[in-house]
Amino acid sequence: MGALASSSDALLFIAEKKGYFADQGLRVESVRFDSAAQVIAPLGSGQPDIGAGAPSAGFCNAVARGIDVRIVADKAKLAGGYNFLPILVRKDLAGSGKVQQIGDLKGLKVAEPAQATATSSMVSAVLGSANLRYNDVSQP
Repeated sequence: MGALASSSDALLFIAEKKGYFADQGLRVESVRFDSAAQVIAPLGSGQPDIGAGAPSAGFCNAVARGIDVRIVADKAKLAGGYNFLPILVRKDLAGSGKVQQIGDLKGLKVAEPAQATATSSMVSAVLGSANLRYNDVSQP
């Protein structure tokens, strides 16, 4: 299973650790990737058998080229007023009151699994809600 080291994949690692896959007769070995886009090429060649992550340009390009990959299940959902992509702020910034709202992120470093992913789009949309642009923050 190709998975990301992200909070949205935590349920997969918990299920593996608690033996839920084994209970279903599945032998699962996790291989970590930095982004879902990096899972596409190995997935298209049969290694790994499944991958977790958000749809990306790489996924769409693979489908357009006839590579047999498809979306079969959803592992996250947006429910009224909630989002599954949290924004985590260092304790020293949050505790000092320096970061209380989205606009306070201007000029700070924002970490993402990889650039040009669904996370980048979400970061851009969240920044836009405070009249900021993606370039108003930097990536480490």
